[in-house]
Amino acid sequence: MKASTFRCLSAVVLPVLILAAAHAAGPQKPAPVCPPDTWGYHPPIGPDRWATLAPEYAQCAAGREQSPIDIARPHRASLPPLTFSYGTINGLHVEHNGHSIEGKVSAQAPADRVTLRIQGVDYRLQRFHFHTPSEHKVGGGTEPMEVHLVHEGPGGQTVAVGVFIRGTQANAELSKIFDRLPQRKCESITVPSFNLQALLPANRASYRYAGSLTTPACGQGLQWVVLKAPISIKPEQVTAFRRLFWSAPLFPHGNSRPVQPLNGRVVETDVP
Repeated sequence: MKASTFRCLSAVVLPVLILAAAHAAGPQKPAPVCPPDTWGYHPPIGPDRWATLAPEYAQCAAGREQSPIDIARPHRASLPPLTFSYGTINGLHVEHNGHSIEGKVSAQAPADRVTLRIQGVDYRLQRFHFHTPSEHKVGGGTEPMEVHLVHEGPGGQTVAVGVFIRGTQANAELSKIFDRLPQRKCESITVPSFNLQALLPANRASYRYAGSLTTPACGQGLQWVVLKAPISIKPEQVTAFRRLFWSAPLFPHGNSRPVQPLNGRVVETDVP
């Protein structure tokens, strides 16, 4: 076959083969569209600038009940018990949202597996996400990580539960997330089966105070519950998370907001 004839055939046949292969593979999903970051943890959109980035972020500076805080002198009190009805849910969506790794709990998850009850009121777990280092401090001290469990109840009332995380021993359930961490913004995984109990320590003694979201728009009116006892994951899993969220240039100080003034708020505790 002449070289000119071969080139002619290639020009016709190759595109046909490519189109046929694409058709056989089925319709291609478009790449996820990632919105630009409107806030972050680095200059010029870091925590010290949040209130200036958008009008709806004003409370990040003006609010007097902001979170996180340093829990320094809590007031001992008889607090209502925390009743967690957590269990195994299916199809947990876990996403790198550009600021953290976030697990989103399906609205179809059974209520008796995603509920926190306080004083007869049920709050449903909506999502959870991770920070490094811990956002809350206790007596000035931090932990390697903290997970926030965000619950919503009647009338949009929100209860956020903070749980400290240490890198000391394996947690089989959390390994389903931390062994497969999405590496880039807008990437996600699905965990087929996940037991939410893995997010809680056995000891439920806590610190409680009125606060806010720790990310823009820093909305206030939240009830914060910070559990004293930590949970654990493998040390290398802490390292893997920090590789994503505690490194320059986007996360020079981690993905944690600095502690905020208490402004006269009382922190109550049932910690012995």
